[in-house]
Amino acid sequence: MLQFVDQSEIDPIQFEKTYYLEPDGPATRPYVLLRDALENAGQVAITKIAIRQRESLAAMRVRDGVLVLHTMRWPDEIRRPDFAFLDEDVSVRPQELKMAEALISSMSGEFDPTEFTDDYREAMTALLEAKQSGGEVQQPPEVSDDDGAAVVDLMSALRRSVERAKGGSAPAADDDAADAEDADDADDVAEEAPAKKAPAKRAPAKKAAAAKAPAKKAAAKKTTATKATAAKKTASAAKPPAKRARRSA
Repeated sequence: MLQFVDQSEIDPIQFEKTYYLEPDGPATRPYVLLRDALENAGQVAITKIAIRQRESLAAMRVRDGVLVLHTMRWPDEIRRPDFAFLDEDVSVRPQELKMAEALISSMSGEFDPTEFTDDYREAMTALLEAKQSGGEVQQPPEVSDDDGAAVVDLMSALRRSVERAKGGSAPAADDDAADAEDADDADDVAEEAPAKKAPAKRAPAKKAAAAKAPAKKAAAKKTTATKATAAKKTASAAKPPAKRARRSA
């Protein structure tokens, strides 16, 4: 053992893998002694172990009457976050912060890992069973990637989350001020949006009707001329042919 510390002093990012420790034969009595002492003191033992020819730092604690060993990363193995947004001056509105805090408060509770399930594994199991039984396999809906997506309204998203968490309406505190700021954001987005082109004006209906009128007259004249020609042909067919005069011998 190297040191005994409070568990709260160890950042979980340092934990790597977890192992249960079981006593072997004559080591049972020292095992129980160390377990009871750690549990009564509420401390965690810091030690070093060698696994697969690699020395690691480790933390030993008590869980459900058993000693548990957590291998830990060395400080130089933990990368420091170097993100560009950390240097930017990003601010949030007081209304947004209050709404986010209301969401956290409405969803607060005691952690019980048995309440959560691995939805992906259950879906894969159902898919394999459906294929083996020859049943119908339902394809998941496709998610379209719209490049022209609207600007995210953070306040509206927070309100919907609070409503889902509470099963009712969102808190009414500062709603008027939030709505006013949302309206300002909508105006800003409207000003940034490009103006739509006005549709081309259509020609008046009267002119179109006037253009069609001469065509109807022309068609009427053509029909009359056709009927006159047909009448002449009928009269010629009804008239008996003239007899030829016989030449005298």
